[in-house]
Amino acid sequence: MSNQLEEKTLLSRQSLAKRWDFTSTQVIEKYEAEGIITRVPKIPSPRYSMDEILEIETIGNLNPLSPKERRRLETIIEKLTIERDFYKKKLESIRLQII
Repeated sequence: MSNQLEEKTLLSRQSLAKRWDFTSTQVIEKYEAEGIITRVPKIPSPRYSMDEILEIETIGNLNPLSPKERRRLETIIEKLTIERDFYKKKLESIRLQII
């Protein structure tokens, strides 16, 4: 029974990447190397504690550098960069027509 309960509180690297909206597990591996998140020891395949995951996500309410919040902000930046480049081209086109 204890193993079943423990399994429910652990996420695989792939599941965690999906939860945090990453396209690959490389970011999770990087976070692990940087000490942002720790693997549960003595398990052959990488598993992460739901308690730690929730703690990291909760930090996002105070710290914009939590993984989930960081990814959300990166997505916003990507969209704004595309929009900015679009308008720069439009303005340049208008400027050339005036000249």
